[in-house]
Amino acid sequence: MKFHLLSGRALTRELTMRWSALASRLPIDSPYFQPEFTEAVAAVRDDVEVAVLDHGSQTVGFFPFQRGRMNVGMPVGGKLSDFQAVIAEPDSGWNAAELVRGCRLASWQFDHLLAEQPSFLPYHNGVEPSPYIDLSCGLETYYARRRELGSELISQIQRKARKIQREVGPLRFVLHEPTASALQMLFHWKKEQHSETGVVDIFQYGWVVALLDRIRETQSPGFSGVLSTLYAGDELVAVHLGMRTRTVLHWWFPTYNREFSKYSPGLILLLHLAQAAASEGVQRIDLGKGPERYKYSLNSGSIAVAHGAVDCNVWLRGARTGWRTAKTWIKKSPLRGPARAPGRMLHNLRQRLLFQ
Repeated sequence: MKFHLLSGRALTRELTMRWSALASRLPIDSPYFQPEFTEAVAAVRDDVEVAVLDHGSQTVGFFPFQRGRMNVGMPVGGKLSDFQAVIAEPDSGWNAAELVRGCRLASWQFDHLLAEQPSFLPYHNGVEPSPYIDLSCGLETYYARRRELGSELISQIQRKARKIQREVGPLRFVLHEPTASALQMLFHWKKEQHSETGVVDIFQYGWVVALLDRIRETQSPGFSGVLSTLYAGDELVAVHLGMRTRTVLHWWFPTYNREFSKYSPGLILLLHLAQAAASEGVQRIDLGKGPERYKYSLNSGSIAVAHGAVDCNVWLRGARTGWRTAKTWIKKSPLRGPARAPGRMLHNLRQRLLFQ
């Protein structure tokens, strides 16, 4: 196996076609695995690289990554990446440690890696579920299965939809609204949400805004941005920006007008989105890993994603092991309460560094 490195901006049409073909052979389809996502991030950042995996005269895989300080690598898009994988032939025989060394990286950190890629198994620090909505048998079958399992959330959302129509105005859903103004409203509402919750405002970073705008404008058969809007009467009450392939839509940046929060407009939009997506051939909506309760009330199943790191540098490996041990000890000790505030500060600082 040989690896050669390219800038994310240097992919040829021949390579992107080969990449798309290999992505179709992965066990999981996702917009993140398409070359268009890597190209979009590379267009707004100058640290995106792609390792091309060659076996003999044939290209058998692609490994996109971002090169950070001290040659520490991370997934393309960093914390915006909800799925990560090596895009390669199933039996191509690549080795994770050799791949990372071949990229001249001291380490590659991951947090949403497809857990079933076997070469990374020794480097997992943990595995978590990433829930999804299964539309492969149609929307009504999905609704019926949720009712059979005792979930009442869909009925609750439908009642709130009727209520907002009575009290505010008739609902109107647009699957993809290409106007920049809808995206600007999404940024505005998300900034308000970040301010209220005290999390890092990712929209202060120009590359994030530029990336989402670029994805909004990308419309191709295998990869498209989807900017969906929900109106009640003349009021815009919810917006969502996601991405899709031919058969999978990724639920990514939902937000809503806080003045209408009692109606749960974001969840109403999600049900409308599921209906419209199913009619266009989408078989799965990925909701992404996260603690939000609605994801686990609406999910049909989940995809296992892993977090961890491939450390080729002995010092980095030791430091990471020591940090995990210290965190585990603090969580189990009487210091857990007093450590929350400084821990939150360190977490937010790390988030800011990751988005720079």
